[in-house]
Amino acid sequence: MNIPCMKPSKFHQALSHIDNEFRDLKILLEQYPTDIPTTHELIYLIQSQYGDIEEKMIADLGCGVGVLGIGAALLGASYVLGIDIDQDALELCQENIETLDLENIDLLQLDVTNLIREHSSSTVESESSESVKDCSSISGKFHKCFDTVIMNPPFGTKNSEGIDMKFVQIALDMANNS
Repeated sequence: MNIPCMKPSKFHQALSHIDNEFRDLKILLEQYPTDIPTTHELIYLIQSQYGDIEEKMIADLGCGVGVLGIGAALLGASYVLGIDIDQDALELCQENIETLDLENIDLLQLDVTNLIREHSSSTVESESSESVKDCSSISGKFHKCFDTVIMNPPFGTKNSEGIDMKFVQIALDMANNS
């Protein structure tokens, strides 16, 4: 068991300082807040049961206002990279980082799905015998760069069907552990 260095009550109290409500909610991006109790339980569990936060390199895909990544930083991640497509969400995320005076988080404005390396000649057969692109590789420097990848991805119910699976595939390719 890998007990986090921060007690649960102190961790929950620190998380309560995060503004987790999007100011300009963008439905097509499927933005929805990750609530503080869920964040507390999820991040605390990842550390206490698996030891995959403290002293680890963390990527937060589709970080939004930063709740999960900030939670990881509070529990002792050595470094967190938050990636999101929405500049408005990243601005609020930066404000949250500054409110908690965290220095081990960087933010990157990027469409996470752009991290897929598309191989024009590489296809796989799906169960329905359709040919689809193999989205199994991350381009460049992020391949297997992070110990742990966390996310609350869009599910593709409003705009981009299958985007959740793209996020999962990208996370698997970015993580060298979990």
